[in-house]
Amino acid sequence: MRLPDGHAGGARTLLDLSQQAKIKPFIKHVFPTSERFVPLKLEVNGRRDRRVACVVGEDLKHYKVFDLDFREREAGKGEIAADEEDDESDIEMTG
Repeated sequence: MRLPDGHAGGARTLLDLSQQAKIKPFIKHVFPTSERFVPLKLEVNGRRDRRVACVVGEDLKHYKVFDLDFREREAGKGEIAADEEDDESDIEMTG
């Protein structure tokens, strides 16, 4: 798509990724090195209120699926066991 004058001008803003405190609000999940799972590819699919993300591992044998629309309030509806701790993060399914 071409803009009327051919460039975006000052519409772009840069995000400083060198400071952890500035990017922390944008981080939703971290793959711990202790799991030995190295992400290779991310695919997102679904429909409104049922979006999922699938992360394929580097070995092409393992994957993790995340429910992107899960909210803590849904925990009372039987979506997860009451003894599971959740800080409003995604539900994780592995294979």
